[in-house]
Amino acid sequence: MKKYTKEGLDETNNSDLSWRGDNYYNYTLRGVLVHTGTADSGHYYSLSHVRNYDSTQPSESHGEGSWFCFNDSVVSPFDPSTLEISTFGGLNDSNNIGQLKRFDSTKSYSAYLLIYDRVDQYEFDKQISAEPKKMEMNVKSPDVQIWAEGIVKENLRHAKDQILFSPEYGAFVTDVCRAALQNSQGPSTFQAMEILTFHLIENLLHARDRNAEIENIFSTLCSWYQNNLTGCLWLLKLLSGSHKHWMEKIFLHCYRPEIRMLFTNLLEVIFQKSCPSERKEYYSLRSDGSHNELDPYDDDSFDTDSEVTVYFTKKETATNSQAKLKRVQYWKSKSILAFFIGKVLSLLDDCEVHWRRFDQIFDCLAKFANCGQDEAIFLIRCGTILRLVDLYQGEKGNVLPGLIVRPPKTNDTHQNEGKGKTRFKMGDRDKRPNFLPLLSLLSTLICSGTLYDENDSEVSDSDSDSSRGEEEIFFANKTGTSDFSNCFMTANGLKAHKTGTSDFSNCFMTANGLKRYQMSGVVYELPRRDSFYATGREIVETMLNEVVPHNIYKDQPPHHHNLSKIVSRIACHICFENLEKTLIICALAQRIIKDRKAYESAVAIQVLKSLIHIKDKHMEQRIESVTTCMFEGLEANAEYEKELLLLLGAMHGELLHRGPGSKRGPKDEVCFHAIIVNDLDKIISLYGQNIADSVKHKILGLVKSLLMIKKSPLSFAKSESNSTKMISLAYFGYNLQDLDFSQVDDNSVSQNDWCDYMNEETVKDKIFSALKNLYMNVVDVIISQRSEYFIVQGHNSILNSQLIDSSTFFEYFAAVRQCLSGPGAEKRIQCDKHWIFDVTKYILPAFWEIDNGGRNQHRSPADILKGEIIMFFERLAQLNSNQFLHAVLDGSMYSSSSLSGQSMNIAGKNISDPITKMMEVFVTSNNNFDYNNTYMAHFYSLLALLAEKNNNFSNSVLNHENWKWALRAFVLNQNVAKPGRLYNVILLNTLKYVEDNEKFRNSIFKTLIPNDGKDSFLEQSSPNSAALKLLNSIFDSEVLHNETQPNNLFCVSTFLSGECGGMSKISAVTKKVFAHLSDTIEHSTTQIVDDLYQCVNCMDLILRTLSRKDVKKIMTESWPEVDEVNSIFTQIITMTEEEWMSNDEENEHKRKLVSEIVSISTDLQRLLITASTSEGRRQ
Repeated sequence: MKKYTKEGLDETNNSDLSWRGDNYYNYTLRGVLVHTGTADSGHYYSLSHVRNYDSTQPSESHGEGSWFCFNDSVVSPFDPSTLEISTFGGLNDSNNIGQLKRFDSTKSYSAYLLIYDRVDQYEFDKQISAEPKKMEMNVKSPDVQIWAEGIVKENLRHAKDQILFSPEYGAFVTDVCRAALQNSQGPSTFQAMEILTFHLIENLLHARDRNAEIENIFSTLCSWYQNNLTGCLWLLKLLSGSHKHWMEKIFLHCYRPEIRMLFTNLLEVIFQKSCPSERKEYYSLRSDGSHNELDPYDDDSFDTDSEVTVYFTKKETATNSQAKLKRVQYWKSKSILAFFIGKVLSLLDDCEVHWRRFDQIFDCLAKFANCGQDEAIFLIRCGTILRLVDLYQGEKGNVLPGLIVRPPKTNDTHQNEGKGKTRFKMGDRDKRPNFLPLLSLLSTLICSGTLYDENDSEVSDSDSDSSRGEEEIFFANKTGTSDFSNCFMTANGLKAHKTGTSDFSNCFMTANGLKRYQMSGVVYELPRRDSFYATGREIVETMLNEVVPHNIYKDQPPHHHNLSKIVSRIACHICFENLEKTLIICALAQRIIKDRKAYESAVAIQVLKSLIHIKDKHMEQRIESVTTCMFEGLEANAEYEKELLLLLGAMHGELLHRGPGSKRGPKDEVCFHAIIVNDLDKIISLYGQNIADSVKHKILGLVKSLLMIKKSPLSFAKSESNSTKMISLAYFGYNLQDLDFSQVDDNSVSQNDWCDYMNEETVKDKIFSALKNLYMNVVDVIISQRSEYFIVQGHNSILNSQLIDSSTFFEYFAAVRQCLSGPGAEKRIQCDKHWIFDVTKYILPAFWEIDNGGRNQHRSPADILKGEIIMFFERLAQLNSNQFLHAVLDGSMYSSSSLSGQSMNIAGKNISDPITKMMEVFVTSNNNFDYNNTYMAHFYSLLALLAEKNNNFSNSVLNHENWKWALRAFVLNQNVAKPGRLYNVILLNTLKYVEDNEKFRNSIFKTLIPNDGKDSFLEQSSPNSAALKLLNSIFDSEVLHNETQPNNLFCVSTFLSGECGGMSKISAVTKKVFAHLSDTIEHSTTQIVDDLYQCVNCMDLILRTLSRKDVKKIMTESWPEVDEVNSIFTQIITMTEEEWMSNDEENEHKRKLVSEIVSISTDLQRLLITASTSEGRRQ
């Protein structure tokens, strides 16, 4: 093959290569790798030539020159004479039978790789030009018997795996074991549990696509272990001894997080079952022939910086006021559970290498610590806090290797390796370790005791735990138990408690610790060294710099999801009764907020929020420090939208803690509220800068939340879509982003500790002063929404795919309106006499723009901004109707907006009349009672107020169809109408207009009773109370205004006409009402009685206008129901007062109605009897 080499192609004579003869370039083909298929897909197989042969074997079975084809699991002899045809590819010649046409086709296989052996073997010391020496090769074929045995073993293992991993075998084992487990006790039950446990861990955890089966078996085992202590101890002993590799395999090497979590949940069940019986053995030594009892406590034989101090706050608990607990050699514990926990702790040595999957180790330890106070203290005495701090800080850590408690051999190894060795770096460019479980465990342990006061003495880091003797490690109190309680607070907090100046209920403590302290009065103080490292500036800064991960497992418990909550809990514990630590944390958080992006500073901001709720003697100073930090963060991030939104949202969320209508609150919330109010100018100053509209919106929401909320936010938009619900929450000052901020454990506070919020009128003065002149900027942003909307829609193929945000800047109008309520409202606007005129004139064009957007379906029907402006207008009109009307009627009001010189297009009509514009405002939200009742009620109330002040408005209201439409839709339509503010506003004002305006009265009558008498509102399936009231008012007003002209009663005469059949209609309603009353006589409501009153009073008003002759004519010609009605009158008259007032004796209004009904019924019955027997005119 010389001609294919470099020297052969160059055809040059190189003296350095002269030693290479022709044999040097001779090669023998030994193998061919063949590919069959296409360039996109295919299959590989190989052809191999036997290199040498064994003379003891028959040549026909295994000889030189033999070729084999290796194709997956099939090995077959290959004829080398067909090598060219089988591997060269190209065209495949094929002749059809007979005289058919000959054709060529491309082969689907071709050689992909050729393997050659050089004929002469050479031994090269170096790749130099010197001539190498030939190498003799004498390779013998391996023993066939050994091959055969290996193949058999592999096949047997494969067959075994096929059986073990088959679903059928798994189902069989599971069914058999579950059948045996149905017996609560017995050897077969225990054996079934063992088999199922081994089957799960040894087999199923390695299988694919068996998640459902694995979950079911885990569930079965959890149920069984939960009721079997012997089984729990068996598994713990197994995992600690002969099968300790199971834990390493699952915790460190299993790449499926769901499997690791299921295994951890199983261990949690075992911990809870075994802890009560194992606690007494935690600190007992295993009997090994030399030690079978605990060694005595010796004051001079241990490292004082590693001691846990126990304080006995109750004299009856112990004879001594305090005791000392040393570190423990957990690997020598007699307790099976403690020994197992020691094995779990040993896995921490390999955590850094397996950082992608180490989270469930910490989760396992956390579940053990949460079983009780004794378990948490055991982990502390094992030196777990220092190990966690060391792991968390990694290369930046400063924990000396000798300070970490490890078994002797392991400890010596780590001390030697730690000298000058670079630690393994956890994390990479794309992913960081999941430290949430580690921090959760660290939080539990830190909060399981008071923190040592660093100001009392310095921690000695020069001391090494490696010098401790075995006899110094274990300690038990003189009663032989370790049943102490725990409260978690700083040493300062403990001192405060001793002096009676602090209450542990305000501390940030675990439930187990608080329970233990309340029961026995025992308090633990963490070792000095643990306190020093766990609360140092370095680790606190690292925690504040944590970034909330986005890829947390969905099935993890909620408390593991919230990184901010965990860090906040640690920070609160550190800062309780410790102002110095508070100032350090605030300084660190402030630097992070100034220098980092929004998502990087989220934890620091949440920590600042949590510090507000620490209730101790430093509370006011701490809140001032926190708010100062937040204000400086706002100033430093004035140009950054996301950062401002995050900070403002945090402050807003804190202000939302105030309950609806609350004038008092917890001291921390009241103090924070007062500081924000006093420094409101610092927030408002941002508004004047070049900031995003979203930030302006957030500022206004924060300002509004300073005012007292009068309603519950959840009472709005109960049945609407999610978007409407969000708007509804926003109406009351809530924001979805703020609500997502998880709160730190906030212990309930007795209202005895509450204090008054700042005087509401003072708050209103400050807020109104800050907001009153911002309306121009707000209006400009609102108007700009329309142009921005069409720019966005221009890029969409489907118009109106996204509505304009209808909640933008509504807080401004809500806040200003609330400031204009109360006794100081008029005083606030005295200094600017024309403020109402100016603000109304400037806002009206934006209001028309919003209304037009709703008509064109560019805005939501439940437009909260429009509703708030309506309520704002109503309040302005109430304060000064003349200025408001002047602004509405002023033709120059369009000069300040993009609507200048334009008229409004409504239903195809160009409308430039401002009164008509106001009447045509589109404020309906279909099927949203809460929106209509909140905003439409104020719209019609505004119209009524303006109509009362201005004749033109009054005529427009009475002549326009808008009011009549609202009456039909929201009062008379029983499918939609519900008693409420909107219902009452429309009905009461309609009753008022009916009394005063004849034209309007006749129009409403035609609405109730059409000319043809059909489809009247009196003929509905159930009595229409509003229609009855209106009809009574119409007849009463008409009779009253035409006493001197009895023949000019249009409504009465129309009602009595034969075409209308009014008496029959009112009689039908009367029968329905009385039937309903009779069916519910014991529980009759005032509404039913009122409907009956309206019916009989309506008949009385009509019949009193007629002579007896006319009454008799009606009775005989158009009132066939007169006898039934007369019978009802009789029953009404004969009913006793007890029957009328059953279960409602104290309802005076109902009593008066009953008296009127009986009196009117008596008069009507007398009239009917008289009319049927006489011809004279009734007086």
